[in-house]
Amino acid sequence: MGFPQNDPKASYFVHCAVRKGKQLSAADAEMLVEPISDADIDATIKGIDTSKAPGIDGFNSLFFLKAWGIVKADVYEAVKEFFRTGVMLNNASPRCMIKVDLKKAYGSSEWPFLKTMLSELGFPAKFVNWVMQCLYSVSYSILINGCPTKPIPAKKGLRKGDLISPYLFALGMEYLSRCLASLADNPKFSYHPRCKKLDLSHMMFADDSMMFSRADESVVKALFAAFTKFSLASGLEANLHKSEVYLAGVPNHIACITVNSIGVPQGSFPFRYLGVPLTTRKLSFTDCKPLIDRTVARIKSWTSKFLSYAGRLQLVKSVSFCIQLYWSQIFVMPKKVMKEIQRICRCFMWSGTDEGSRKAAVSWEQLCLPKSCGGWNLKDLTVWNKAAVLKHCWALSLKHDRLWANGVDQFVHTGKFRIQKMYKFLHPVGDQVGWKRLICNSHASPKSTFIAWLVVQNRLATKDRLISWQLNIDGTCGLCQLENESLAHLFFSCSYSKDIWRQVLIQLGVSRGVFPWKEEVQIAIKRSRSKKKKACKYSIAFIESVYCIWLQQNSKVFRDHVDPVKAVVNNIMFNVECRCQ
Repeated sequence: MGFPQNDPKASYFVHCAVRKGKQLSAADAEMLVEPISDADIDATIKGIDTSKAPGIDGFNSLFFLKAWGIVKADVYEAVKEFFRTGVMLNNASPRCMIKVDLKKAYGSSEWPFLKTMLSELGFPAKFVNWVMQCLYSVSYSILINGCPTKPIPAKKGLRKGDLISPYLFALGMEYLSRCLASLADNPKFSYHPRCKKLDLSHMMFADDSMMFSRADESVVKALFAAFTKFSLASGLEANLHKSEVYLAGVPNHIACITVNSIGVPQGSFPFRYLGVPLTTRKLSFTDCKPLIDRTVARIKSWTSKFLSYAGRLQLVKSVSFCIQLYWSQIFVMPKKVMKEIQRICRCFMWSGTDEGSRKAAVSWEQLCLPKSCGGWNLKDLTVWNKAAVLKHCWALSLKHDRLWANGVDQFVHTGKFRIQKMYKFLHPVGDQVGWKRLICNSHASPKSTFIAWLVVQNRLATKDRLISWQLNIDGTCGLCQLENESLAHLFFSCSYSKDIWRQVLIQLGVSRGVFPWKEEVQIAIKRSRSKKKKACKYSIAFIESVYCIWLQQNSKVFRDHVDPVKAVVNNIMFNVECRCQ
């Protein structure tokens, strides 16, 4: 049994036990904290085995001995700094990143500034006058008790929704871009260590800006001074509640001084920028939690709507694909995240909730197959993520040696990478199914088509299957009360369903008897290959009949009610005529 940290009991017992034995003498204790001399450091370096590397950079002590005349001053300074402050210097060189969010970006733009920018960029005076007249003519009215007040002329700002506003705002931000770019000529400015080769001092997207520099106080001040110059001219100021500065490779006291000098709060990783998390490490499940929460929220907003399978399918396509689309084109997403999103969508698909435990009628892998192969063309999120991220490899190939790029020509059309083609290449598909035209090309209602899709694969939850799942139920068909219910019996050996399909055939002008299920499916498949209107009506009638019979079976089980055969047939033929229009 141990004591909690900082527990006074622990200190007491340790004190009693240690005081009984020998202790470090005062002279020895004093010697341990004596100032370190250059000779001590020299002796330590020489005492390290020449094959051993003191740091993770891989430079062994032999390197330091050979280059001692060059590096010793830096080593002396680093070692003495540690013994003086008790803080180990970070291996990273000082670096700074400032995230700036503009306060009321559109509403704060000064008109004289925009006019000056247009003129300085070389736009004709007549054109500048036209643009400014569009701004000068803006006025606003306030509704008081339903009546508008006298128009109030605007004095500054851009209107959201105005087609010209984004262009004028971009021209204003061009001034900031040039102010920051001019820092290259400022002797007080030093680039971020990773941005020097690119001459990169900033990145901007609309009103969100990122500025980079070395994390020296004077450098950061010079960087923010350029932004302040832009603010004074344009009227656009930083929103200090959303702006943050990120520092690395500097001691805490230096970081505090730097942050206080510009008045922007210090932030930490990870943080969100342009809707995605930025982190110094590989994306984790926790980083992606907002994505999962959005998926669950979207699902829960529809759980009370009692959607059909077809309705859930459309929502799953929207949720599982569109919500993660933006992230998947930027990051290699953790497999655990993709599996969790697919689990939520699968539960909703078959149970109507995000936490259902109902057994899936068809596997998720089959749902992701093309329709011609028996699926519904959902996206396998993990595979699609790989295909989307590979476009970055293609972008790199356009800038470097292209020899390896010849291997991906099949995914490229006129020099542009196609994610869909890469997805089809990476995602394995099965053989085409014989009933693809009956289901995929049918003009029947989506909810009827989905049930027919389950039926042709024998995935419908008929009573014989429920009994095989160890459910204690009566297996007798509820429609005829004569035989045990199975798929082959329900379609169309049952007297009730057989009578329905016989009358539907008469309505279609088909003079023949009712065959067993497998034969009826083959006839429907054969007719679905024709594009004639009569064949189209037959396919729709077949699918709608299957759906209506299944509805009647459920009505008998849950409400103990079955509609007359004539009413069911009339409903089927009404749907057929509507879908054929």
